[in-house]
Amino acid sequence: VGLAIMWLQTVAIIAMMTVEWPSSVSGSLSVIQFFILDVDSLSFSCIASDQASARYIAKVLVFPTAMAWMCALFFISKCLPKSLQWRPATTANTIGHYMQASFAIMSTVALQSMTCYVHPNGSYSLVKYSSITCGEGEQATMMAAGVSLLIVCVVGFLAIATYATVALPSWSSDRMFHHRVQSFNFLTFRFRLDKWWFGIPLLLRGPLMSLVVTCATNFPAAQVCLNSLILTIYIVIQAMARPWKVPLLNWVDACISVLLIQITMQSGIAVSSEAFSDVFNGIVMGTFLGIIGLMLLAVGFAVLQELCAGKDAKDSIILSMFESRSTGLGNRLLAVA
Repeated sequence: VGLAIMWLQTVAIIAMMTVEWPSSVSGSLSVIQFFILDVDSLSFSCIASDQASARYIAKVLVFPTAMAWMCALFFISKCLPKSLQWRPATTANTIGHYMQASFAIMSTVALQSMTCYVHPNGSYSLVKYSSITCGEGEQATMMAAGVSLLIVCVVGFLAIATYATVALPSWSSDRMFHHRVQSFNFLTFRFRLDKWWFGIPLLLRGPLMSLVVTCATNFPAAQVCLNSLILTIYIVIQAMARPWKVPLLNWVDACISVLLIQITMQSGIAVSSEAFSDVFNGIVMGTFLGIIGLMLLAVGFAVLQELCAGKDAKDSIILSMFESRSTGLGNRLLAVA
């Protein structure tokens, strides 16, 4: 489920590119943008403040408020019986899960205050809030909030996660630091033991794509090329590492990444035959959503199988498809044991 949300977040970031999207996919992309807190696309302004800067600052405050709430719950739990108290390592791991899941959203929201497009008369406005003129007071207020979120939450979390990823092998070999390993379990629990580092490339994909949109706002072709390059590099790393514990996910992730490149390049297809463009785009988007749906069904089947079998449950046949037969890591672990 978490991986499916990450894929949808990537599509939402792709939808932010300042390109002319075909009519066959523009509606779907606008709905998917909800996954990056783009509530304005759902007419959120009708029930919230009409002031764009107030709505933006409210979005920025969502992330530190959620972290502060989890920290407050940790201290409140100290008043409960010991069996119900939150442990520091578990609390840190929970906050890490939240930060990891919202990392692409945070970077996208932070950069929205700096993404300006040029008008024919030479003035600039924010892409997301076209009523805000870049360089004026309201945009400066939004940028202050966005830069604070970018430095504290995005860059800060990335620095901590990178340091932890480098240090995890040494921490794992020393019992004094096992609580640190538990605190950063969110970085490694999805991946094979010898590919524990893959959480960092996975984190970087979304922010890099958002940064491309911010830096090349007035150059749609550059956005398409650079974001396609980022996704291609990710596919190469993923295909070489095959990091996911569930063997089927390695293949699904590669296929989804290829479809993400196709979605990224759909704006260029629209300039040819409109009929062909509609059919092609419909097939790509349908395949993308279909694979996600099938993956969720496979996970549901595996959970149902485990619940029915109880203690005698075995690994799901579906999720174990395409399992690697390499025994190198197993032999090394047996030698250490």
